[in-house]
Amino acid sequence: MMSSTGRQWQNVDLDRRAVNIVDSRTMAGAVIVDGPVKTDSSERRLKIPDGLMAVLLAAQAQQEKNKRALKKRYNNQGYVFCYQNGRPYRPNYLSTLFSQMLEKNNLPHIRFHDLRHTHGSIAILGASLYDVSKSLGHSRQELTQRVYLKELTDIRSAAVDSVDGALKMAIATHSR
Repeated sequence: MMSSTGRQWQNVDLDRRAVNIVDSRTMAGAVIVDGPVKTDSSERRLKIPDGLMAVLLAAQAQQEKNKRALKKRYNNQGYVFCYQNGRPYRPNYLSTLFSQMLEKNNLPHIRFHDLRHTHGSIAILGASLYDVSKSLGHSRQELTQRVYLKELTDIRSAAVDSVDGALKMAIATHSR
């Protein structure tokens, strides 16, 4: 996952379908703080999947339209996602939109940042520990293993228990 409110076009390589995670944009109280990522391992290059590629191309095309329409009034700061006038979103803007979308659709509340955990939980099902650890920007694979492989073990245990329960019901029904 990436915080798309702070991503700049200079770190997006559409031709190679990759994004470089090298900086962050956060809030410290009411102050926006732009700077490098927290650690060296947080700096990484991620593949742009098909769905995101379509979103990025649409955002780029819309920005070009806005630049032509607003001319000198366009505030080009190079952000991938921004208001129509080019001004960047506040770092917590997507979190607010995400919460509103959950509420509107009667879905349980989770933090926007929890999507990162969801990514790790799903990725560990089909990717190597090394790749998942690198995509999350973890400094050590042990952290990824402790968090996500334990969760995977719990999921597998729940799946086995579920099948066991279904078999017990089938046997009980059949033996009547």
